[in-house]
Amino acid sequence: MKKLKPKVKIIIAALVVVAVVLLIIFLLSINKKVYSPTQITKIFESNNLIITDLEALGESEFNSHLEARNKESSFKIEYFQFSNEKQAEKYYEKIIASLETETGGLKGKVETNKIGFYKYTLEASGNYLVMVRSKNTIIYENTNEKNKELVDNIIKSLKY
Repeated sequence: MKKLKPKVKIIIAALVVVAVVLLIIFLLSINKKVYSPTQITKIFESNNLIITDLEALGESEFNSHLEARNKESSFKIEYFQFSNEKQAEKYYEKIIASLETETGGLKGKVETNKIGFYKYTLEASGNYLVMVRSKNTIIYENTNEKNKELVDNIIKSLKY
């Protein structure tokens, strides 16, 4: 077997480094799907939820604000769409701060290791909350522990 020259080894090493950097950039640029109001409505309806468009009723300051409830009204899931990602980020942080104040400083679980979205969960006093932010959208759910599995399945159907 022929031995490689030092220059060839350097070129190969440089190409490997470039390939790894390009792969990292690609993986970081992948974002979780951001659902439009129409898409989220179809997903909620496929889970037998009743949708109310709060924006259409003039009851919201957001670009889009949908509320989905089950037939028994034992839980609701809210969808917010903002003008930009910065607004969504501020609202997400505001809700977390408010919740942690209301629960006497109890901290929720924050998952930021998933590419493209941020997920916050909090369980306290028999209540269960999930909030997911992806780009300029937030999905927010607050229910009792009895509905936890049902709500988790809906969130999982969104691939969050």
